[in-house]
Amino acid sequence: MLLDQTVFYAESGGQVADSGEVNGEGVRLKVNKVSKVAGDKILHHCSVLEGSVQLGQDLILQIDTERRLAVQRAHSATHLVHKALQTVLGQHVHQAGSLVEADHLRFDFSHFSPLTEAEIRRVEYLVNQQTLAGYTVSAEEMSLEAAKEKGATALFGEKYGNVVRVVSMGDYSMELCGGTHVANVGMIGQFRLLAESGIGAGLRRLEAITGEASYKHALEQEERLGRIAALLKVNPEDAPRLIETTLDMLRSAQREVESLLARQAAQEVDSFLDDAAIVDGVRIIARQVTAKDMDSLRQIADTVKDKLQSGVIVLGAVVDDKVNLVSMVTDDLVKLKLHAGNLIKEVAKLTGGGGGGRPNMAQAGGKDPSKLAEALAQVVKFVEQQQAGKARKQ
Repeated sequence: MLLDQTVFYAESGGQVADSGEVNGEGVRLKVNKVSKVAGDKILHHCSVLEGSVQLGQDLILQIDTERRLAVQRAHSATHLVHKALQTVLGQHVHQAGSLVEADHLRFDFSHFSPLTEAEIRRVEYLVNQQTLAGYTVSAEEMSLEAAKEKGATALFGEKYGNVVRVVSMGDYSMELCGGTHVANVGMIGQFRLLAESGIGAGLRRLEAITGEASYKHALEQEERLGRIAALLKVNPEDAPRLIETTLDMLRSAQREVESLLARQAAQEVDSFLDDAAIVDGVRIIARQVTAKDMDSLRQIADTVKDKLQSGVIVLGAVVDDKVNLVSMVTDDLVKLKLHAGNLIKEVAKLTGGGGGGRPNMAQAGGKDPSKLAEALAQVVKFVEQQQAGKARKQ
């Protein structure tokens, strides 16, 4: 719907449009979106609540003022963020885009590296310092040349006409801007940075909240800390210390468990040696063991190899419902053309997986743990096949 005049702000410059209602005799419309069309025309996207509107009818426009104020809080905060980033990171920082919604903002800017935690907290502190200072926000139209002479910040890559609108926040910030703002920066309320991320080469993004959203966020954080403290049966301020102590105890217990598993594995190794198969003078160990991951499995195989001195080793373990396999061939047998990579490839096939590696060491994975024992039982046959192949080549 086109009107001869409007008080609704049309979506522009990253700021979302106003919403509200349009009322008249026999008609009530809900304004969902407002956009610019054909240059200076403002199009109101409405849904009909009652009646129908007539051409030339007088209407009363009513903005959702609570939402407008929440958007203004976020928009004014972006100006403070821009200046704070330049103060903390340097004058190379330029705004590269933004999204301004009710008490939520997204600010894109040029910078060459992720912000440190200290830089993020410093930016947040500077913005809140300005809101507490309570600067008056003023807007003034002037020529582009006059604005530049005053030192107003223009958005990089943005095209401006001869007459521009300059928004100032005390002596702290002065930018060219056509959006809506709070009358005083103190109305922004608490400002909180939520996230910082990269969005492209040399581009970073901040996400932040203001006003009521920031208050609700702080309240949720406080309630969450309260629940944690209640579970730990301590005061909230003592919760971090108790968590650190508990984590230290868990890490110590984990190291003890790993030590016990290592000793158990060492004892198992001796039994492996006793049970080794021998084919044409080659000792073969193929066993299923307990290991928490591939690294642990490889460590057990290394221990077996050191004690075996000469032989072929294939170990398997079930980790997270998947098969892990490691194969090792001692150097003297590698010279005789036995190959760990080829051996593990055949074993892995039987468990629905695959892998490979060097002649002296290889690893693989499988999908079917129920086939592991059967696959390990075939290791002797696979070694015999390699030996037979070697004999034919000779």
